[in-house]
Amino acid sequence: MPCAPAAAAAPAKSAAHSATRSKAAKKKVGVGDTAIQPTAPANVASNRAPNPAAETNVSTDADASLAARYQQAITLLNQNQPQAAQRLLETIVAQRPEFAGAWLDLALAAWRSGQTESALEHLAYIRQQFPLTPAIARQIDAWQQAWQTPQAAPVASAQPWQGEIQLDAGYNSNVNAGINRDQITLSIPGGSAILPLDPVYRPRSDRYTQISINAWRQWAIPQGSLYPLLQFRARNQQQVNNYDQLDLQAGLVYQTIPDAAGRSLQITGLVQHAQLGGAALNNTQRLIAQRLHTRDNCRLAWGGELEWRQYRQIPLDGRIIWLDLGLACTMTPQTQTSATLRQGFDTATQNQRPGGNNRQTELTLQASHQPTRGPLLEARWQYTRLHDQEGYSPLLADNQPRQYQRNQLSLALRQAINPDWSARLGIELQRQTSNLPLFAQDARQFSLGVSRVF
Repeated sequence: MPCAPAAAAAPAKSAAHSATRSKAAKKKVGVGDTAIQPTAPANVASNRAPNPAAETNVSTDADASLAARYQQAITLLNQNQPQAAQRLLETIVAQRPEFAGAWLDLALAAWRSGQTESALEHLAYIRQQFPLTPAIARQIDAWQQAWQTPQAAPVASAQPWQGEIQLDAGYNSNVNAGINRDQITLSIPGGSAILPLDPVYRPRSDRYTQISINAWRQWAIPQGSLYPLLQFRARNQQQVNNYDQLDLQAGLVYQTIPDAAGRSLQITGLVQHAQLGGAALNNTQRLIAQRLHTRDNCRLAWGGELEWRQYRQIPLDGRIIWLDLGLACTMTPQTQTSATLRQGFDTATQNQRPGGNNRQTELTLQASHQPTRGPLLEARWQYTRLHDQEGYSPLLADNQPRQYQRNQLSLALRQAINPDWSARLGIELQRQTSNLPLFAQDARQFSLGVSRVF
């Protein structure tokens, strides 16, 4: 979320993947698919701080458009519309990361919007990047101390719903996860047999349209914040309708206010319902606990996750224990990187599940770069390895345990149209290899869409 609560990525992964500084200029990738900005709105200062733009020798001779947007953001702050001011200021610092005054106003807007941790991160960033006069330094010290005070947060103080709506049109070269060969070899008593593969099991390509909605809100409580989450995603295939997808998720996140060392605790509960071709596919429940530690320009996250999956009509039910470790860093004001490692232990809860128990490993690397002018570039690579503990089928390679390795590479360009709307162009490449030909797959996906934050 933040990043959307999960932002465009569903919380199907661990909360170990997220940390967000600002949606436009310092959007941290990774260390969280389900993490949300820890927030605890207080009511410490209602006046704007002295503008440090001139006092810190940072140029403010922006073009007329930027200057007009900055004045509009200040007006919105004075009119007690911090969310609108925050969105506008995020576009300004994305365009002019050296504009210290806009960063300070963004911190204030984030705090008034109930996003305490984000506001504190902005203050830390200002300290690291800009020379400060004594007056500005004292103001930042006062805000930092006040915003870290748990008693400053009103009990059950609710913020409005926030989120993102995204509309996409795209092409998928392998809608049905088809096998990338014309025939497979079957093990039979006394030898083997080559079986020509029915075309229905070969990759099928199709165009699609998709709508995604991510929404969350925040309730401040004395020791932290609660965040209810809602996510909806529906994909309609143009021709292969029996592979239409529907994904519904709901959850609740509790996060403590960071202590003086930047440490906090996050606990997340999620439920998910998935459909394929109009029929129920599975239900999933997740319970995630993580420790978060923010220091300098980085955030470290570690913890664990319990996941339960129940499938309809197919014996694939299981219980997975995940161990997570993630690190996200802001390398420069324009560039962020992250790495996440997950180790999973999947226990079959049905005796007839092919392959029995298995072990899974996931490594995810992400990076984003926002140039002073131009679109935001996002890149993501994920490696997944799975190893079954028992034979998958007597008909496949003499009942060998299944093993596969999957590589996924995603690239995207995101261009802001205005403070609320943006356009996105994306490409995703996937290759999966396996000791069992039945699980060897390749896929390419292209998408073009628009999104709106609210």
